[in-house]
Amino acid sequence: MLCRIKCFVFGVLCCAAFLPCQIFGEAYTVKVIEVIDGDTLKIAWNNESQFIQLYGVKTPVKWNHFYNEAKLFTDHFVLNHVVEVKRVDNQLPHVMVVKRFDGKVLNNELLEKGLAKWDKQNAPNDQKLKKLEAKAKKGKRGIWGDSASANKAEKTKEKTLPHIMPIQDISLSGGESAFIDSEDLQLVFDSVAEDSRCPKGAQCIWSGRVVIVLNIKKLGHPEKSLRVTHYLPHEKSQYLDYMIEVLHVSPAPPAPKKKIPLKDYKVQLRISKMAG
Repeated sequence: MLCRIKCFVFGVLCCAAFLPCQIFGEAYTVKVIEVIDGDTLKIAWNNESQFIQLYGVKTPVKWNHFYNEAKLFTDHFVLNHVVEVKRVDNQLPHVMVVKRFDGKVLNNELLEKGLAKWDKQNAPNDQKLKKLEAKAKKGKRGIWGDSASANKAEKTKEKTLPHIMPIQDISLSGGESAFIDSEDLQLVFDSVAEDSRCPKGAQCIWSGRVVIVLNIKKLGHPEKSLRVTHYLPHEKSQYLDYMIEVLHVSPAPPAPKKKIPLKDYKVQLRISKMAG
């Protein structure tokens, strides 16, 4: 089963990229190519890629206590490893159990070491996950290590920002558009509002930035012209419950005051969605 992303240039179909939609209950062999945070991974499968989230667990979100520890653990556990993934909830197509070939399951390991909480909302009847969390609490591991940390972990739901789940990375050239079928979402690379990057061979006090203009529309909602800035650290722009960031822009400016034609620009975007 496959998910499709359609790309268009000036309304003409130019490419089609396909990503796997795992069938419920089947196991797939994939490679983990990026760890977004403790419970969110980017995997490669059949020469394509997609994002997945771990089933039944929630690691601390960014800026929260033990966020870095959970992400580092997941990095060491699966990054650049070939693993087995399995979809265990028919209603959540990109939520998976991740198992290494030594038999260790990432979801369970995070819970057992106190680096994640049991996701009671999406896995309310999973007794194994419940027991692993209880074991970590009893052993005062990780986020349960002291009463202050444990109280904070228990109240995380009320105090943290919504979890942001990446749904797709896409590449667009100037004037090109992409349609993400699974989200009924269309993006058009309309223009470049600013390109103040330091040209090749020049010495600059400031590295500069690129501001691109996207026309974005979700079915049933008004279209919006959205400015997205590429600057380190990456800035995110919001449309409805989606967050868009520019990961990479090419080519580099060839010379001072020399403009790059819109059609020659190529940007890599990451589309994420806020959840919960």
